[in-house]
Amino acid sequence: MSLVKIGDDLWTGAAIKSTFKILIPDKAQSNIEGGPTIICGLGWRFSCSASTQSSNQATVFVGSDGETLPTWRISVFFDPHLIRSAAYGSLSFSIAVQHLFIPKDATPCPVFTLPYQNNYCGQSNTQIGTYIYTPGLKMVPTIAISVIIPAQTGLSIPRSIDGKLERLLADTMSGKPAVDVKFYAFTRKNSRYVTHPQPIFARSELLEGFSDELDLMISGGGFGEAKLVDLDRHRIDKERVEDYDYMSDSDLDSDDEAIEDNVYVEPIPSDTSDTSFVTREASDVPLPPSRTASPSGRMGRAVTLNGTAFKTWQALLYYLYTSKLPFSAPQPVTEVSEPPLAVPVSKGKTGLLVKGKKKATAKDASAPLPKGRSSTPQRPAQCSTKSMYRLADKLGLDDLRAVSLSSIKANLTTKNIIREVFSDFTSRYSEVQDIEVEFVLNNFPVLKDEINKILDEICQGYRPHCLDVLRKIVAGRNSSC
Repeated sequence: MSLVKIGDDLWTGAAIKSTFKILIPDKAQSNIEGGPTIICGLGWRFSCSASTQSSNQATVFVGSDGETLPTWRISVFFDPHLIRSAAYGSLSFSIAVQHLFIPKDATPCPVFTLPYQNNYCGQSNTQIGTYIYTPGLKMVPTIAISVIIPAQTGLSIPRSIDGKLERLLADTMSGKPAVDVKFYAFTRKNSRYVTHPQPIFARSELLEGFSDELDLMISGGGFGEAKLVDLDRHRIDKERVEDYDYMSDSDLDSDDEAIEDNVYVEPIPSDTSDTSFVTREASDVPLPPSRTASPSGRMGRAVTLNGTAFKTWQALLYYLYTSKLPFSAPQPVTEVSEPPLAVPVSKGKTGLLVKGKKKATAKDASAPLPKGRSSTPQRPAQCSTKSMYRLADKLGLDDLRAVSLSSIKANLTTKNIIREVFSDFTSRYSEVQDIEVEFVLNNFPVLKDEINKILDEICQGYRPHCLDVLRKIVAGRNSSC
């Protein structure tokens, strides 16, 4: 028998994953020892063995004809090989299998400590997994083993290049454009509308396959973005939108915050008539006098986002590209009783001048950017965990939603829980309500006075969105009595 490697190792920055198919001869003996695999990762190897199950270990599988199928017990081993003397500390393992079954007597995957103390220079096998296989299933079993390097080593592991990214890099060498879709997302808000749309460019191929809704959006299926436009010339119409889906989004900077310098904002002509994902041909959009149409411009689709802030969407694309997500600390929820004063602006022929200390031009490289952004960012600005949860839920990205939910839970404290649990955001999502209500119930004696104040507001007709949360808190208290 043998472990036959499938493809190259996948390097993810914290772990190195190797995938194998397990080949077992049709006429296997009672015990089979497989040889070591080719060198994997930083120099380690794997091996496996198979044996018939003893009577006290037997797991019975029955075929369609009612006959008992033979089963084999497969053990998988780790050999440090070339790194036996490396001071990498404690290596751990994450293993995923297909067409194999975990026996009831399986033990947890061990931790392997380096440097390896045994001076023996041959194969040093440590068992890292035990599984049950039945040849009667007629399926080739596979196993994916991730070796996790402890962060304490300070070892920087390079990341594998995704196949889609490899094709993109190859396309650029052929002169093909690196981007073919342009998203517009808003960056600022006041009490009535959102403002300052900014473009985010992307390659649609790198975004495909994660979400049906995202696939539909970037492919233009059924929407105005089905039309190809010149991405360099394309502009949107509305600098501000009133019917925005999520006005409490903390990823939108407030126009009521103090602005240290004047920011010159070039007016953006429109090609959309509403806030849905709709565009029209770029040739219909007048260009500023300093710009001319280019027949060889980058062609692609343009999408205007409603309900998702610039920071959130940029962080999402970065996550889909790299599996890294920059979460920021949760922002406190504040209830605004009166609309804040609008920032004074003076209109000019060529743009808007935000009141401040000095005038900056669109071409001024030192002109300040909105809070949280950089002129040459190495990675996107941090986004709100709640905003990312909302976007992941909307797009059906279950793994990302789960990670965001865990982050929301981890950041709950007795100081912020009342604001969070009775917020408009929490009222929209049942599973967020559940984790926050549980936190409230576990800390009820400390929070009792604050909850009574909220109850007074609800009784007076304020906070109608809090009824579901209130019911869950009351039900939880009653069940604990």
